[in-house]
Amino acid sequence: MKTPFTDDFLNTTAKKIFSPLFHMDSVTCFFIAGGGKKTLMKFFLSNQAAIKKIMKNVYKKCLFVYINTDDISEISVTAYLDLMREKLASIIKRKRILLPMSLGHQPLEDLKVNLKLLTDNGYYIIFILNDFEFTLQLSLSIYLNLESIMSINKSQITYLFLSAKNLLDSEILNKLSNLKYAVTQHINYYPLLNYENSKYIIQQTAMQLGVKLADKYTKLLYKICGGHPQLLKYATYIIHDNIDRYRNSEEKLKDLLIFHGQLQIICDDIWNNLLAKEQKILFNVVKTGYMLDSKSENSKYLKELGIVEHETNKKHRVFSDIFHQYVKTKIPLEKLVYDTSTDQIYYGLNPCSKEFTLQEYRLLIHFIKHEGSVVSRDDLAKILWGEDSYDKYSNYAIDKNLSIIRKKLNQIGYPSGNLKTLKKRGYCLIQ
Repeated sequence: MKTPFTDDFLNTTAKKIFSPLFHMDSVTCFFIAGGGKKTLMKFFLSNQAAIKKIMKNVYKKCLFVYINTDDISEISVTAYLDLMREKLASIIKRKRILLPMSLGHQPLEDLKVNLKLLTDNGYYIIFILNDFEFTLQLSLSIYLNLESIMSINKSQITYLFLSAKNLLDSEILNKLSNLKYAVTQHINYYPLLNYENSKYIIQQTAMQLGVKLADKYTKLLYKICGGHPQLLKYATYIIHDNIDRYRNSEEKLKDLLIFHGQLQIICDDIWNNLLAKEQKILFNVVKTGYMLDSKSENSKYLKELGIVEHETNKKHRVFSDIFHQYVKTKIPLEKLVYDTSTDQIYYGLNPCSKEFTLQEYRLLIHFIKHEGSVVSRDDLAKILWGEDSYDKYSNYAIDKNLSIIRKKLNQIGYPSGNLKTLKKRGYCLIQ
């Protein structure tokens, strides 16, 4: 039987996921969007030899209840709990467990009654909550409900959380109420694949298409897609469909892949599952090669998943050529940004600090830092002359500096009209 990943990868992954579950501890697994979590779970649940080996004597009385959010009828707490109830009832029926199950009009109460009966009869229940980030759309009561379900018997009921969004971000974690203790009990990150595992996916996909790709195409795919399973798979399809047309032009084939609409949709999915803080970090990596706040939880998340890779010294890069180009298109070109880590002003991807004298540079940084706020002429005088601003104050010097700044902003393509003059009040940068 063909497996979705290499045997070594599957065995290592099975141990990381199911070993804590053997002790009925909760586990949270983070994957990049499109990183193969559904494929992995489908494989493990349909081929349970690895699970059986890890779970040992508990396995026979262990019920794995897989909750796939694609099956939810509507975005509501009731619908989510109802799906949990239905999936549990389906497993009970399939395993021919002879217990008087409750299936009424109150999904939460039915779940609790059924779980109490099961645990009293020695069963262990593991709810596999796929795409757990879906719950962030629901009322916060869902987390109280999930905690109350586990509290029926914490030694026999637990959760496996699968997420493509960073649940450890403080703003999200604080929403989870006491469920956060379950979410943080065991944390696993599943980084993008290395070259050997990527090669395996490319070869398996090519075999399904009835072709064998030359090594140069495998290396090209890995460079362009990194170790992202879904990108690798779809890019292999695209090469298969276009290989005759671009056989003598590797650069054209590379451009076809980097800008291909289907691969851009996958990049959209990755991007939309990242938090705004993480997107900002990626902007900086693409622009400068450096990570903002490299020790923050959000930076750790990007590094652990392999979305950002260490390159040389303190330099970093995003995981693939496709995603690098994608992030570039997301950088707001109309804005001036001051990056504290490099002490540089950027307009889009372009550093432009060298265009300004030291005094002009200091004034411009002040405007950027106080974007949308009124900056008085006295504020500008303090920047230009410091403690001597009262003695050295010159309207002419202030006006001249601002005039030159506006001229230079136009020269780099930035609309200088964004630096507004507010009559009798001062100035304001509005981007």
